[in-house]
Amino acid sequence: MNEYDFSKLNDKEFEALAIDIIAKLEGKRVERFKPGKDAGVDGRFFATKNSEVVIQCKHWARTGLTALLRNLKSTEAAKVDKLKPSRYLFVTSLELSRQNKKTISNIFAPHIKSESDILGKEDLNSLLSEYSEIEEKHYKLWLSSTNVLKIILNAAIIGRSSFKMDEINDFSSKYVRTNEHDRALQKLESLRAIIITGEPGIGKTTLADYLCLNYVSNDYQLCYIEDSITEAEELFNREKKQLFYFDDFLGRNYLMALGRHEDSHVINFIKRVSKSKNKRFILTSRSTVLNQGKRLSDLFRVENIDRNEYELNIKYLTGLEKAKILYNHIWFSELEPQFIDELYLDKRYKKIIGNKNYNPRLISFITDAHKIANIAPQKYWIYIENTLENPADIWGHVYDNQLDEHSRVLIRLVAFNGKSINEDDLKLSFLSYSVNTHLSAGVAEFNMSIKLAVGSVLNRIIASGRDDATYDLFNPALGDYLLARYREDENILYEIFKALYTNDALENIKSLLDNSVIDETIVKAVLSRLLSYHLSHKEHDFSGYVIKLIFLTITNVNLEHTALEQLKSWFVQLNVNLINPSEVGILFDSIKWAVDHKVVSQNQLKLDDLFGSLLTNDLEHDDYVSIDKFVVTLNDEYREAYMPRLKRLVIDYWEDMIDQDIANSGKLEEFLYNEEEDSANDALADHVTDILGEFSIDFDGGDIEAICEFCDVWSYIESNRENAAMPDEHREHGRVEGYSTVSEDVAIDDLFERT
Repeated sequence: MNEYDFSKLNDKEFEALAIDIIAKLEGKRVERFKPGKDAGVDGRFFATKNSEVVIQCKHWARTGLTALLRNLKSTEAAKVDKLKPSRYLFVTSLELSRQNKKTISNIFAPHIKSESDILGKEDLNSLLSEYSEIEEKHYKLWLSSTNVLKIILNAAIIGRSSFKMDEINDFSSKYVRTNEHDRALQKLESLRAIIITGEPGIGKTTLADYLCLNYVSNDYQLCYIEDSITEAEELFNREKKQLFYFDDFLGRNYLMALGRHEDSHVINFIKRVSKSKNKRFILTSRSTVLNQGKRLSDLFRVENIDRNEYELNIKYLTGLEKAKILYNHIWFSELEPQFIDELYLDKRYKKIIGNKNYNPRLISFITDAHKIANIAPQKYWIYIENTLENPADIWGHVYDNQLDEHSRVLIRLVAFNGKSINEDDLKLSFLSYSVNTHLSAGVAEFNMSIKLAVGSVLNRIIASGRDDATYDLFNPALGDYLLARYREDENILYEIFKALYTNDALENIKSLLDNSVIDETIVKAVLSRLLSYHLSHKEHDFSGYVIKLIFLTITNVNLEHTALEQLKSWFVQLNVNLINPSEVGILFDSIKWAVDHKVVSQNQLKLDDLFGSLLTNDLEHDDYVSIDKFVVTLNDEYREAYMPRLKRLVIDYWEDMIDQDIANSGKLEEFLYNEEEDSANDALADHVTDILGEFSIDFDGGDIEAICEFCDVWSYIESNRENAAMPDEHREHGRVEGYSTVSEDVAIDDLFERT
């Protein structure tokens, strides 16, 4: 039996649940009444023609039993005496002992005919175990059931996926299941992959989160993708029911993903999931970012990604749905009563619901007690009006008035890193910024700033099974605010990026440049200064960061003589023993540029050391392509020395990778029948030929055949046939019904009516 404490429900949701239980228990249709105006009657039915049975519900989980009993004696007993019902049923979410029921029965004597007409938490749980249809109808109750939580805990077993499920559950009390939820779920079921789009703050991530719960509760394994679609490809299991979730898949603020060919990987994975009946794929992206992606990526356009889009728009939310979102945020907030009173004064809640800038993020912001810590209750409504009228500035108050300079530095570093950042990297960046700008801050100040920032402007994340923490912005809108604030300040941007010694920060700079988010002149000036700083202040630094910085700068900035001389010195002194295999491709791209632009000559490079140490079997396809492009520029002696070895390594690589590549690309998923084996083999050979066509190397038919032998075409045909025959499994849960017989305006007032 599930055990509920009903804490995820607000008072109106608890009342609706209680009425449904009574209706089922008594076998009667129960009339509901709006609270507050009907003298303590939440519902009623007639046992006989003139025998009225009255129901009263009290969701006093926060205040406790003592306060409830006091209220019943001082207020409710007199109301019931006036009503004089033939029978009185009392329902509460609190635990009740036998003595508690006697006390309540005595308070309402003679109207309560039996103590069994008093239902406490234990009684409700017992009845819900018999009435499963009621449990499923009340969505938030169902989400918090022990059975669902048990399934979730067993299913969400992959690293950060467990953390994500905890995050979703923590917010579930505030979630309102709107018509948008049902429409998106229907589209996801139909296409198996959905991209939820919309403007900032509309609730894309929230909707995606709760679509996830629908599937995880039905035994789908959640695979939460944080950085790259490669994570999903590695976790893909043909036999398992899996749900892949890629939130903000094109980047937090910028199109960083397209530079890593993420567009083709995403398209291929969407196609792969769409053909798998036991897989689902949920992605989210801001509309503006996705539209930029479509302009920059032919694949997004050619592959008709529009059909998988589901755009959230505030105009699709009804007034009552907006009201429920606001009400839940108020009910489950930590706002003091005097602040809540300001929202109820003259029905101000209607002004919030009807505001042209209404969106769920703003609602979360204005009802967050931490965000208004230094605002007096009498100024609260002014603060709300200003926030609603100027939503772009909502983080200005927090940034300027609630943070000290140390914390502001911390936030700037996280924001301009472009992605979440490891705690050690953030600490080093903070200390570096402090030294460079004479901020006079050390480890103690870092720790204090973290405590101040986490929960209000930063999220601290520790993935399951790991000890190290990462940090990201509490809200992406804060990144927008800081970008707008500092986009024209070259010196601040330089100090931020000089302190950020991370590859993600460099990707972010590239995104800022490629998408004209910051003026091209400013970004190029920052890059030039960064390169000069690292080449002159950190001698013999051959880290991946410096290699990426060099390539990013030389491909975007016309360097002056001094910088070119610094580069020449770096290339000549290059210590190949310090190069990580993951940086080999971009290093060879940089070397080729330097030779082509006569920054350094072939004779000045230690080519034998370079190829002897770096031309290995630890590389990726793109790395071998980069090496190939450099080798073809060399003289005959070097080409004859290195090209055969490169060819052998490429063949070895694809013999190992072809099976995984075919699985990820879905190239053979259209073949279902035995007689199609020859056609599938031809498709495989064509695919391998296309891959090898990226090289200048002369691969013959024997090379292609050797690679193809490492892919079992027959197993794909069998798997495709089995998958095509697999039945869809999905269970839809009912929705909580509202007041269907009254106008929306009245329903909103009923919702906010105080008892």
